[in-house]
Amino acid sequence: MKANINRVYQKMLNIKNNYKMEHKLLIEEQINNSIKKDITTEKNQKQVKIRNPGIDLGRILDMMSILINHILGGGGFMHKFNQYYKILYSLYAALNFHISCFIFISGYIGYKTNKYSNLIYLWFWVLFYSISINIYFIKFKPQIYNKQIGILDFFLVSTYQYWYFTTYFGMYLFLPVINKGLEIINKLQLKMTFISFIFFFVVLKDYINPTNDIFKERNGRSVLWFLIFYITGAYFGKFKNENNSQKKKFIYYIIYILIYSIATYLCIKSHFYKIHKNNQNFKDKVKLFIKLCFVARNSSIVEVLQSISIILFLTSIKYNKYIAKIFTTIGPLVFSVYLIHVHPIIYYKIFNPHFQNDYSSNLSLCTVLKIVFLKSSRIFFICIIIDYFRNLLFRICQIRKISILIEKLILKLFSYLS
Repeated sequence: MKANINRVYQKMLNIKNNYKMEHKLLIEEQINNSIKKDITTEKNQKQVKIRNPGIDLGRILDMMSILINHILGGGGFMHKFNQYYKILYSLYAALNFHISCFIFISGYIGYKTNKYSNLIYLWFWVLFYSISINIYFIKFKPQIYNKQIGILDFFLVSTYQYWYFTTYFGMYLFLPVINKGLEIINKLQLKMTFISFIFFFVVLKDYINPTNDIFKERNGRSVLWFLIFYITGAYFGKFKNENNSQKKKFIYYIIYILIYSIATYLCIKSHFYKIHKNNQNFKDKVKLFIKLCFVARNSSIVEVLQSISIILFLTSIKYNKYIAKIFTTIGPLVFSVYLIHVHPIIYYKIFNPHFQNDYSSNLSLCTVLKIVFLKSSRIFFICIIIDYFRNLLFRICQIRKISILIEKLILKLFSYLS
């Protein structure tokens, strides 16, 4: 009897020990899985924070092209040096990708995020330069501009002082809905969407009714056009194949360069076409069609092809880590080059008059090109240095955290209202 009791007791003890062991193993497995999950999450977070140097190089080239084209266009160099018009226009057309390129980049890297805090931070950024430049000229250069800062200076969107920011702001309000759709849409549907956009809003519109602006694109300055090109950028950002072999990548490099070169060539060539007024013969009709399709402006097929090919080319290159560091340091600051030199006081009172009046029209082509590239580079780096200190100030004042806090307050307010 006693032996039976001991046997039962031993069995119960074994069951208990086995249960404890299984429970211990289960807990250890859960802990290990949790640690693995945390490590994976941390790695993913680190990967998200890694900047693509090709994107930042694209931003740098975009801003340099804006400066050069402003010198050639707003600064009047193309018409001032009329004897070199063909060469200067060719340079202008080759660098006409800048506006759509910035929007393409926004879609390429931004389709995963829906943070309004980014827009609020951008508002503080624009407001900083709008107010500080006004204060500087009121205090130190009242003879150039002595307007007092008004309440409208704080409402940047309503003043249209910076048309790009106003349009970008309008586009950003749609992004939570657009980005949600981009999450669930498949490759074929998104490809059909972006090709339809390009066909109807660029090619067909230019040929059928080029003077009426039937979709109200406003020469690429509308919220509609920004949304179209944001979605185009998102398509390539979402479905671009990063795992191609080196041989395939080289082939793609050649394709991107060819697309850019052919689009630019057709733009320059068609600009100088001489078309008879009656436009009756077939040759003139073909020339007119090419001229309408490949005109140099912000929402033309030229800029579409240039923007896509440049960014895809730059993001496919493998960069040296030191060069990549330079690009990723300068890239986030380039928006200030636009905010500073396009501020109405600087652009209309200093920038344009300087290039229109301070140079003789008898300069050699080499001198003209040297002025264009050296002046644009100087303006670029001066603005970058200024913005470096603005960025430091924003970090000290924790403007990023303030933007996130404002976003939370706005969301909380809307949750109460609903």
